[in-house]
Amino acid sequence: MNNVIKILSRRDALELIDSNFPKNSAVISFHDPISKRYKKTAPPIDYSAVCERVFYVPIHDIDIEILPDFGLTFDEYFPEAEKLSEFIFSAIENGCQIICQCEYGQSRSAACAAAIKEFYDRNGIDIFADYRYYPNQMIFNKLLKALKEQSAEQMMDELLINKNMECVKKYDGTYELLSYHPTEEEKIIIPNEISSISNFAFSDCPYMKKVKIPSSVEYINSSAFEGCQALEEAFFEDAEGWYYISESVENEGYIEFENEILQRHLEDANIAAAMLTEAHKNSLYWIKLKSEKPDLLPDPHVY
Repeated sequence: MNNVIKILSRRDALELIDSNFPKNSAVISFHDPISKRYKKTAPPIDYSAVCERVFYVPIHDIDIEILPDFGLTFDEYFPEAEKLSEFIFSAIENGCQIICQCEYGQSRSAACAAAIKEFYDRNGIDIFADYRYYPNQMIFNKLLKALKEQSAEQMMDELLINKNMECVKKYDGTYELLSYHPTEEEKIIIPNEISSISNFAFSDCPYMKKVKIPSSVEYINSSAFEGCQALEEAFFEDAEGWYYISESVENEGYIEFENEILQRHLEDANIAAAMLTEAHKNSLYWIKLKSEKPDLLPDPHVY
């Protein structure tokens, strides 16, 4: 990453505003919110005269042990992380210098800068090792996680555009592959973000001779590969723990198991391909379990 990242205190930032504020900057400004413990706090710095890209984060500089004292849980602390990650991506793409600012320029701002450097350059540890800073651990970890999730989502969006895949995002953040029909012969590699393959996703595709099923896939609809007569090989990254489940279910909202799919069959690419293309004849869905088979299981086909 070529973008400059600066860590500033309130005093440093005010001096910079009055002197020579750098052009093409993006500011991330942390400030203390008013709360039951703090009835009066310093207002956030007004950057409007010198900078158009400003993201304000009202957040206490506290450790995880005292969250309850502020009436907060871990999940409630720093809810702005996702939106901030979007702001950072935009700033980086536009070549902005990023200014991370908090009251003393030591904890919240340092954590933000460390997360950015760790994500882009894998050297966030440099800020932790600098005696001038003591980065807030919760802000660092939550922002780094948000940056990684935002990156994965952008990569997925780009892949869907380039590969002409139609997907839908599920409640757990993974994707269901709805349809993908390549226009030329190729080996199909399903993205790792896909957890389920829908009805007729590849049906009647004349160009698909090989397909790779990543370990992330845990559910395959019975008609997903119907009519794929050209399919010769299906490579399963994880061939263990697959079961047939019946399409007709008496217990509403739950699925009942049929037979286990033999691992040795799925480890043979030719047999696995034949089984996928023939699954629709018996209306049998495929599901992968990570633990022992229960009697009933909530239906995974939910968005």
